[in-house]
Amino acid sequence: AHHAQRKLLQHIAGRFTAVDPVAWREPRNVRALAIFLLSGGNPKVGRRIYAGGIAEEGDRELIKATLAYAEGRKSTATKLLRAIEPMSLPASLGGHVALVKSGLYHKTNTKKSMVYLDMARLLMPGTLIEEAALRRGMAAAGNDGNLERFEQLAAQYLKRFVSSAYSADFDAKFSLYVVKLSFLEEAARQSRFEAMVVGLKPSRLRKLYLSLARNAVIAGQLSHASFAANRASTMSPPSSRELERARAYKAVAGVTKNPDAAVYDLKKIDLAKLAEPDRQIIGAALAVSAKLTREPSIDEPAIVQSPHSSSAAEPAEMPAETKPDGVA
Repeated sequence: AHHAQRKLLQHIAGRFTAVDPVAWREPRNVRALAIFLLSGGNPKVGRRIYAGGIAEEGDRELIKATLAYAEGRKSTATKLLRAIEPMSLPASLGGHVALVKSGLYHKTNTKKSMVYLDMARLLMPGTLIEEAALRRGMAAAGNDGNLERFEQLAAQYLKRFVSSAYSADFDAKFSLYVVKLSFLEEAARQSRFEAMVVGLKPSRLRKLYLSLARNAVIAGQLSHASFAANRASTMSPPSSRELERARAYKAVAGVTKNPDAAVYDLKKIDLAKLAEPDRQIIGAALAVSAKLTREPSIDEPAIVQSPHSSSAAEPAEMPAETKPDGVA
């Protein structure tokens, strides 16, 4: 899909370059150029067309704004796009503009960013614009601590865009915010979580549970880690790397509750099947268990250091390859 998208943008660029300059006095053609620029099209093509003359002042302002965005001039793009309201445009363009405007505000004004994401979904349902708006909206709700909104948007995404080319990005952020928001703290929410992900392919669901278990271990949410690791282990093939990871996370989650049993389980893990960051987590867990089971000397107070604050633990798992959306 990514290769096809790039080829299509190159094809459109060639067609736009060959068009008679008079064509750019037609508003619908200008709107097509704006969509091209907002979708990752070559800004050099847009700059050449703009220099050749676009008749209407309003159309010129639209292309100036989209050119600024396509060329990475964020402050200028923000200023120029501020005057352009997505709802005043045809839906096919307004959805793109709304999605772009949401991105310009996502660090400075979360609520405003969410308004534009909702607008993008409303204007272009069933498209990559809605897919991106749901995915980004879920992350924005997570950052904002809005548990109800997070659950609503995540459930919609998993129901409607389960096969998206950008699902790896969604899964990584989803598992991160499930932990950050302590989403699985209540049994009722655990049931709702399982209902949300029930339609995923087994391989993807296994990877999601493993990511969730790892994030929970690092965050110190040991009950979450145990829950996710148990689910991952039941769907992992025998003697697989995935099963070894699930066992490792489950054992690490038990270190503070039953150090002796956890150490016994950790020493049975085949470290050769684990990546270096996971081996470091196990090392940190073994170090902590040793402190928990060591009798303090008369002169030394007992100090317990959590494995979850260890510098050895890696940050939340992200997809192996993250590519630009091509829509914003």
